[in-house]
Amino acid sequence: MTSTPATTTATTTTTRATTTAGAARPARGPVDPRLLRHAAPARRGIAAVAAVEVASAGLLLLQAFALADVVVALWSGTAAGAALAGLAGTVLARAVAAWALARLTQATASAVRADLRERLVRRVVELGPAWAERHGTARLAALTGQGLASLDGWFTRYLPSLVSGVLLPPVVLVLLVVQDVESAVVVAATLPLVPVFAVLLGRATQARADEQWRAGETLAAHFLDVVRGLPTLRAHRRASRQVQAVAATTDAHRRATTSVLRLAFLSSTALDLLATLSVGLVAVTAGMRLAGGTLDLHTALLVILLAPEAVRPLREVGARFHDSAGAAGRPRGPAG
Repeated sequence: MTSTPATTTATTTTTRATTTAGAARPARGPVDPRLLRHAAPARRGIAAVAAVEVASAGLLLLQAFALADVVVALWSGTAAGAALAGLAGTVLARAVAAWALARLTQATASAVRADLRERLVRRVVELGPAWAERHGTARLAALTGQGLASLDGWFTRYLPSLVSGVLLPPVVLVLLVVQDVESAVVVAATLPLVPVFAVLLGRATQARADEQWRAGETLAAHFLDVVRGLPTLRAHRRASRQVQAVAATTDAHRRATTSVLRLAFLSSTALDLLATLSVGLVAVTAGMRLAGGTLDLHTALLVILLAPEAVRPLREVGARFHDSAGAAGRPRGPAG
């Protein structure tokens, strides 16, 4: 079968994009150092995000104490005005902190994305059009579009959850030890299961994210070359055959995207199950000891409210790891 110049160009560019994107990448930890290096223009924003997360974690613990005080006061029939005021204040402060965190993370992601786009364009201009053609204009388009957009999830969801996952569990465990040693032992025994499963699911998520990127890059490269060679394809009456090729590439990208989403939902469900197991054990044991008279109501409520906060940050880090995988999974561009 005779091949036209347009189909040859499309095949060559698509193969180059797939080979470049499919290069092996070394395994990375929970924080990709490349992302932190590129986030240099937004270091103040990252520091502010960490500070707001610390404040939000402290308010969450204060809310648990205030809620336990309110319930005990209402149950015993004593005045609950001060406890209700404290609870309302902590809830309002947490709402303000959540609003500030959303604004800060979005501004930080926008600043990093704008800086990287400016550096990328400047670097491409320095290298010249010949290098851009050799490197692959479709690959550059995918990098400036999907590649930079994937940074939003890392800054707006994964980074705040990582800060909370580092800070909250040790503090909650210390508070549980102070309040009730038995509940602290139960949480400490089940807590390591969350990061173990998160690591296992995270590795699979990283592999699926790499596959999605390769499929998207192949689709962009092939589609762009087909559009460029469309006059030649029509002249040789080969345009209709490229419809099937583009459809097959699009279907491969769809399957890769669906696979990533399916794995993300599966990992979230598995981590939720582990969190439910830990909190359920604490609630059952605290309830039995409360019914037996060996534990007071305030302490029982407090350990039941605090136990989920030891597991929740780690669960969120694991569930949102696909945001980090999407941001770190992009291939290295001319800007580094």
